[in-house]
Formats: sequence, structure tokens, C-alpha cells
Amino acid sequence: MRVRFGVVAIVLTGCTTWSPFAPARLLAQGDALIDRGQYSDAITAYDEVLLRYPDSDAAVSAAARRDVVASLVAAREQLATLGRDLTERQTEVQRLLRDLAEREAEVTRVSRDLAAREAEVAWLRHELMTRQAEVARLALEMETLRSDLQRLKRLEMRLERRRP
Repeated sequence: MRVRFGVVAIVLTGCTTWSPFAPARLLAQGDALIDRGQYSDAITAYDEVLLRYPDSDAAVSAAARRDVVASLVAAREQLATLGRDLTERQTEVQRLLRDLAEREAEVTRVSRDLAAREAEVAWLRHELMTRQAEVARLALEMETLRSDLQRLKRLEMRLERRRP
């Protein structure tokens, strides 16, 4: 009976036998996963070495490799985030450049309008000065005519006094 129990125990535990090469196989498996770019699976393989064989020489290597791969994964995630941020910023820069071009075009248009208005103001000032000179000339002529009219009235009055 004891023999049968021992055979059954060996058969049942046969799948979980300990092998001195198992940690090295797990490390090699983790390395192969890295070569294929399966970083999270490699971390899992290294974690298994640390969990199952914490006192082995392979545990030290597994811990170091796990840390390197975890840093690599974190750096890749950060790089992806930075890439998305860069794309967003480039899109924003393109939008700002378009806005700037539109505003520069508006400034150019307004500058042309301003130049046209300044030319118009200069012409209107010239016209105003011309009209003011004309008004001054007419005022002088009016004074001359008024003076002539007064002289004529005086002459007429003299002539009327001379008439019988």
C-alpha cells in the first residue's frame, strides 16, 4: 500500500518537478520575448523567475532585466505620449500660422485702405485750401463791390441833388 501511494504521489507531482535549469530557461524565454518585441510578456517571464526561484543566481539577472525592460516600456509609452503631444502641437502651430497669415493679409488690406484714406484726406485738404482761397478771394471781391456800390450810391445821391 505504501508503494502504491508513493507511485501515485510521484505520478501526480511529476509535472511539477524541480529542475536546476528551469530559471535559465525562463530567462532565455524572457530574452526571446524581448527579441520579438513582446515586452510585457518578457516582464511576466522575469517576474516568474523572481517568484519561483527568488534565491537563485537567475533571480538577480531576472530582476535587472525586468527593471531594464520595464524602463524601456515606460520610455516607449512616454515617447508615444510625446509623439502625440508633438502632433497636437504641430497641428496647433499650423493653425496659428494660418491665423497669422490671415491677420497679416488683413493688416495689408487695412494698410492699403489707410493709405487710400490718407490720400483722400490730403486731396480733401487741398480742396479745402482751394475753396478757402476762393472764399477769401470772393470776400475780397465782395468788399470791393460793396465799396464800389457805396461809391455809386454816393454818386447817385450827388447826381440827384444836382438835378432840379
